[in-house]
Amino acid sequence: MSHDRGRPESMPDLDWLVALQEIRHLKARRDRYLDANDWPALGALHAPDHVSHLPDGQTWSSAAEMLKNTIRTHGYGRTARFASYDAEIVFETAAKARGIWPVMGADIYDETTPNRHKGWQMVFGYYHETYEKRDGRWLFTSRRFRPHLQVDSEGAAPLAGRPYGSAEDAE
Repeated sequence: MSHDRGRPESMPDLDWLVALQEIRHLKARRDRYLDANDWPALGALHAPDHVSHLPDGQTWSSAAEMLKNTIRTHGYGRTARFASYDAEIVFETAAKARGIWPVMGADIYDETTPNRHKGWQMVFGYYHETYEKRDGRWLFTSRRFRPHLQVDSEGAAPLAGRPYGSAEDAE
C-alpha cells in the first residue's frame, strides 16, 4: 500500500478513479435517501453485516438493526438534512476501503417528535466508514459518527476536542 496515494500499488489508476467515484455516489445516495426517508433504498446501500457505532457507545450490529433504529429516530416529527463533503478515501485492497467524511446535519423537531422539544439543531462532525465491493457494487460495512459541535435553539456546545484521526492520533 502506498499511503500517500491512498491505494495499493497494484490498483490501476482507472480502477482507482472509478472506485472513488462509486464510493462518492454511494455516500451521496445515503445522505439523499436519509433526507427523503426512503428506507428501502437506504437499507439497500448497506451490507447485511454492517455495524454502526454511535457516539453514546451503542452499537447496532446489522443493517436491519441500523435501519430499524434510523426509522425510529428519523421518521416522526423530525425533518433532517445531511451534507457530507471532502472525503478522504483510502483503499486497503481493490475491494475494501475506508473513508472519513466531514458532515453537517440539520434537524427541525416539531411537537410530535418523541423525547424532543420543538426546535432545531445543527451538528458538525466526521463519519468514519468502511466499504466493501460485493457482487460488483460498493456497500457500507461500518460507520462511526464523531460529533464535534452542536448548535441548537438552546445554544451552542462543543462536543469533543480535535477530530479523531488527526496526525497526532495513532490509527
